[in-house]
Amino acid sequence: ILTEVNQVCDHVMIIAHGQLVAMGTPENLRARFAGGDVLRLTLRAGDAEAWLRQVPGVTGVTRAEDAEGFRYALSLSQGVDAREDVFRGCVAHDAPILEMARERGSLEDVFMELTQDRPEAEADGGKKRRGFGRKHAEPPEAPAKAAPAKATPEAAPAKATPADFTPSDERKAGDRA
Repeated sequence: ILTEVNQVCDHVMIIAHGQLVAMGTPENLRARFAGGDVLRLTLRAGDAEAWLRQVPGVTGVTRAEDAEGFRYALSLSQGVDAREDVFRGCVAHDAPILEMARERGSLEDVFMELTQDRPEAEADGGKKRRGFGRKHAEPPEAPAKAAPAKATPEAAPAKATPADFTPSDERKAGDRA
């Protein structure tokens, strides 16, 4: 669904654990939270990992071998396009490129990054916070109830109103029964 959100929405809000954790255009959110791009390439050479790490802007390299060759995933710094430098390195090291593709961070990557469990959720004993990006104190205790009144024909129960179904921390103190 986030692919559709990216195509349709001009502005996105991401809420995690009851808090607004990010808001902005999809492009802004990807730039801020998805991290850098990933450059995926398949080479015939299996010994390229060391020199690929030396390419400017490369922050990490992983390698896997399959029937087609050696597959590398290069994590890139934010805003870096290392394709030309990688190409030149492959030429210099006689490492034929079988495939090269850049993957941009997606809105799904942003969502996963921002909604996974965070240490502050554990620090408060797992209590869920309420509100939009603000840390609220726990709702005040409800005032002590008076002794129940004796049942009389005139004391019919009050009808429920929409305010009765609003979470107690969102009601004003005067609205509480």
